[in-house]
Amino acid sequence: MKKLTFELEFITPAFIGGADPKDAELRPASFVGLLRWWYRKILQARVENLEELYKEESKLFGNQESSSNFWLKIKNPISRTSKTAEIRLKKIPIEQGISYLGYGNILYINFEKEKNMKKYEHVYNTLKKHGKTKLKGLFPAREFLLNEDIKDKTALEIVCKDELYNLIEALMFIFSQFGSLGGRSRRGWGSLHLIPTYESSYRNFGCFDLDFTEIRRAIKTVLGISGESYNNFNIFDIYVVKRGDKPLELLNTIGRMFSEFRNRREPDYSNVKLFLQQDKSLEQEIEVKRLYFGMPLKFTYKSLKGKSITFTPPTGRFASPVRFKVVRLEDGKYSVIIIHDKKCFVPNGINAELDENQGENEKEKISLKIKPLEDNIFYEFIHFLKKEKGLIEKEVHL
Repeated sequence: MKKLTFELEFITPAFIGGADPKDAELRPASFVGLLRWWYRKILQARVENLEELYKEESKLFGNQESSSNFWLKIKNPISRTSKTAEIRLKKIPIEQGISYLGYGNILYINFEKEKNMKKYEHVYNTLKKHGKTKLKGLFPAREFLLNEDIKDKTALEIVCKDELYNLIEALMFIFSQFGSLGGRSRRGWGSLHLIPTYESSYRNFGCFDLDFTEIRRAIKTVLGISGESYNNFNIFDIYVVKRGDKPLELLNTIGRMFSEFRNRREPDYSNVKLFLQQDKSLEQEIEVKRLYFGMPLKFTYKSLKGKSITFTPPTGRFASPVRFKVVRLEDGKYSVIIIHDKKCFVPNGINAELDENQGENEKEKISLKIKPLEDNIFYEFIHFLKKEKGLIEKEVHL
């Protein structure tokens, strides 16, 4: 048996839920689930059949009939409870881009409504304690973990069979480079890296290597591919945003750009609005490109007296194939990397639910056809960042 041990460092706050989603807790299950996702995603470069993919995945992670072939534990686990710990309001600068990417964890709360005083009592009490008189606005609605919470306390330990050592190490390296943890992790929250406390064969666990040599080597190890010529696995497109000194400032910048790109974007904005103004009994096919960035997605129109429509896939949720992660570079500065999952399964048969401010039980489910979703809107976003904003420093295709 072999052991791999790591120090853990958060670059951006991590909204990691425990038994109570308002609390923050670091748990082994969170890591195992994400490692499983990254392993499955990389295997798709070699195994396209879903049944075969499940068999390969089960060999390492186990299934209902067999146990996992490695063991992961957290030494000195850490948690923060909203009932006893303060929501550290000044630790996250609530700006436009930050709040846009943190939706769900950072919410607009109006404490003039009594129900909000009870629902977000932990936030309300913190505001009162600090003498805040402004009792409505954007606040972190959940506890979170910062690097200061885990430094010199928490470590990650993995024990595996000797023959799995190279595979596990390569997978951990990929996770350290690309992975994030917790709520809104696809939008840059919970960005982390791992620092090995054993003699590793990978030189840049604790920072991001812009030449991508080590990442390609790790992917080959996971895939079981040898040789030097195979460099494009057709799994991810990676775009590196220009560097800066402060992680949250970078996250705020990319959040503002993402919001600006998506806000009232055509043809989506006009197509959906026109549909709401027409006879909903008419069958028609409309184009809503933004759905590619994830669902459920709600469109609301103040000009139509608050009419709104929510789009959902048949499974109820479509996770965005676009990830943001804040990374530390070799020179000590930071950057945001944009990761495009080229192997994502794009849903068909998207559902729509109409809400004309009638109340929860009177929502009208409507039938409409959505044009097949394509990834061209993602590349439009990259063109926007590159040509209009001059923010893209490098791109690599893996």
